[in-house]
Amino acid sequence: MTRGDRRTLFRLELLRVARSPGAVLALALVVAAGAFAVWGGAQRTRQMTDALRVAEATHAVQFERVLGRYPGTTEAGETLYYLAFPAGTPPTAWSGLFQGQRDINPWNHRVRLLALEGQLYDAETGNPAALAAGPLDLGFVLIVLLPLVVILLTYDVRSGEEEMGTWSLVLAQAHSAREALAAKAGARALLIGLATGLLLLLGMTVAGAPPDRSAVSVIVVVALYVTVWFVGSLSVALRFRSSTTNAMILAGAWTVAVAAGPAVLNLVSAVRHPMPEALELTVLQREGYHASWDRPVGETMEQFYVDYPHLSEYDVPAEGFSWAWYYAMNHRGDQLARESANLYAERLRARESWARRWSVLLPSVATQLALDRVAGTDVSGHLRHVQAVRDYHERLKAHFHPLVFTNTTIEDTDWTEVPRFQPKTGVATSLLALGFPLVTLLGWLLLATGSLWLAIGSARPAHDVRDRRTEPPSRPVRHRARRGEWPWTP
Repeated sequence: MTRGDRRTLFRLELLRVARSPGAVLALALVVAAGAFAVWGGAQRTRQMTDALRVAEATHAVQFERVLGRYPGTTEAGETLYYLAFPAGTPPTAWSGLFQGQRDINPWNHRVRLLALEGQLYDAETGNPAALAAGPLDLGFVLIVLLPLVVILLTYDVRSGEEEMGTWSLVLAQAHSAREALAAKAGARALLIGLATGLLLLLGMTVAGAPPDRSAVSVIVVVALYVTVWFVGSLSVALRFRSSTTNAMILAGAWTVAVAAGPAVLNLVSAVRHPMPEALELTVLQREGYHASWDRPVGETMEQFYVDYPHLSEYDVPAEGFSWAWYYAMNHRGDQLARESANLYAERLRARESWARRWSVLLPSVATQLALDRVAGTDVSGHLRHVQAVRDYHERLKAHFHPLVFTNTTIEDTDWTEVPRFQPKTGVATSLLALGFPLVTLLGWLLLATGSLWLAIGSARPAHDVRDRRTEPPSRPVRHRARRGEWPWTP
């Protein structure tokens, strides 16, 4: 068969698939779902950006009202009790497309100079059922819905022609069965690739993601994941089974890889790495703070000086109330909750590390981890934000504690030198930074390619079928038929 004949065969097969109502409907639905997810992601990103802007404006208004309410001779420590400083991590260009953990973990705080642990886990109350389901983002469409379209387009790539009795007509236009199957696979690969590329292009355009290394990482990860499903589905479809059997096998694989498998991994991870409740940290912090009211001032200050020895040079009244003692009591609450807070962060890291190791069994989990890593919405991104808030709280203490311990007044305080929050991004911008999830996808691609190679190797040339129709079957032929080596019926 010449190159022109192959192109003609490919165009005919592409036209045939494009005229299939089921294929067109599946592709249209997944593109529509992706467009809706991209629109929803843009709305969430806009809401996050607006929330950060509102937090800055609210702080400015609060700052003016609090300072304007008290005379200039008031101690700065009294006004600091009311002031809250904005500390929010802005979304990346990919955050709205791959939501990750950002919808369940707080990312925008208003930090006060009081005990920190209770402030870290303050978040708006949401619908538990909605939080469990998660938002419809582009990652859900690419990881969950797109493999279903791949299965729909490939499960009967050969068996469908046999069951309709049209395989002989297909072979009449091709030099061999392999070329006919190559045209069929190529037409479907083109349609799936166009749908995937359209979704990614739409997402990048609406989200304003620049064509940098992060975009290359997203494209490569998604291309690997879709290719794994396409090649794996073809390797099943080219075996000698009926269309119903192929569909059941591929549907079962999708259920295990996309639905049941990740749920089982999450359950096992929760059992192996139990998490302390965030409420427990808050309770410990509050107990430490409230218990300090009944302890001598000297005992509370002694515990405070363990972490801030440079402040021991200032005199704190042993009797009566002082703002230095008050903020030291708040710090005592953080000290008592410190061990549980460190355990909380350690368990989160252990869960993420465990998920990365066992994602080798599930390409869907590996893809989700890689995309969240690029978007900065993974567990590491949340821990970076928490650490940035902790660092900011310490910078506020370093700035204001000397003023509080020296009873500095409002009018003698330079409010223009107040530290500002500095978020920590640390997102992956290159393929090498993705690490193990990328290696997992490459391994699954090699495995699927090997399976497809074995399936293609079992196909027989077209002239064998014509010989079988004109010659009586011999004993060796019956033996081969019993073994299931005939890839089609006359």
